[in-house]
Amino acid sequence: MGNPFYPSYGILPKVFLGREDIIREFLYGLENAPGDPNRSTAITGARGTGKTAVLKEIGKEMLRLGWIPVYVLMKNELLDDIYEETIHSCKEHIKQESKRKVTGISLFQVSINWENIEQEERWEAKMHNLLSQLTEKSIGVVFEIDEVQGNSEDLRRFAAFFQQYREAFKIALLMAGIPHQLDSVFSDKVISFLRRSRLKQLGLLSASESKILIRKTFSLSHKHITEEAVDFIAEKSGGFPYLIQLLGYEVWESAADDIDIEQTRAGVNKAETYIGSSLIELILQDLSLTDKDFIYGLAALRTPAKVSDLMEYTRFDRNKLNQYRRRLDREGVIYSPERGYVDFVIPYMKEYLSERL
Repeated sequence: MGNPFYPSYGILPKVFLGREDIIREFLYGLENAPGDPNRSTAITGARGTGKTAVLKEIGKEMLRLGWIPVYVLMKNELLDDIYEETIHSCKEHIKQESKRKVTGISLFQVSINWENIEQEERWEAKMHNLLSQLTEKSIGVVFEIDEVQGNSEDLRRFAAFFQQYREAFKIALLMAGIPHQLDSVFSDKVISFLRRSRLKQLGLLSASESKILIRKTFSLSHKHITEEAVDFIAEKSGGFPYLIQLLGYEVWESAADDIDIEQTRAGVNKAETYIGSSLIELILQDLSLTDKDFIYGLAALRTPAKVSDLMEYTRFDRNKLNQYRRRLDREGVIYSPERGYVDFVIPYMKEYLSERL
């Protein structure tokens, strides 16, 4: 009977909608032969578009096919995290050898001296042992690496291992990251084979998908919401998955059992106070100084803004403006609603940046 919306990082929402094609194609790759290109897939999109949720949903679905998800958040100790998480996720199916040996036995008293064997075994050998046991039992492992980024020696070693054994073992790879970080991975010459991974770009949900998601999520609780209120939340969210969760959460918290449009407006107004810190600031951290010059210039103009007006305001020449326009479009920050115009993708971003100007 609690709040059915989850505007928290990495939490799978109660109602999952709009990414069915991505899930279906990856699961098809698991059922198909090891050479299926879907067995190495990268999911990208702006922050808040639900990349982690897609990983979690695929992880839930793959279990019925006999595959086990091994989810890790990319950090400095990536190899250790992958190994430990594989043991944890597959502990029912693997046999771990003891790392202790007997060093002495006393005949006069019952005592045994044990010594830990601290053997510096290479990561590749340890993973080979684990995956051999699992493959013998026809159990597959999908390595899910979230917040992936380039220039990592651990990622290079993992990628080389995956490339070498992807046919011998029942394994697959699912990565997620923001666009420029994935670009840095794909441009790494040492792991260039990852460029052949299937790249899936997460965009916004359609208006109809947003309304269905909002309506279904509210239906999981005891509170009833009017269609007018559902339409209002969908419009204000702009189809942004994180914003649907945030706005829905605050509306549910602020309203009585029967939610009308006035209660919905109040809840949305409260949610708007958190959007800057919980979403927009995170996006700004990923941008370069010149990226920010571009978007602050866009925020200062009436949007959608003419490209010529933006050139004049930012004092960028055409080549520079087009370069950063393409970059920010790929990052999911701006788009072109029509030829010669640009606008923000993310709701509330223009207002937030305008206030900071």
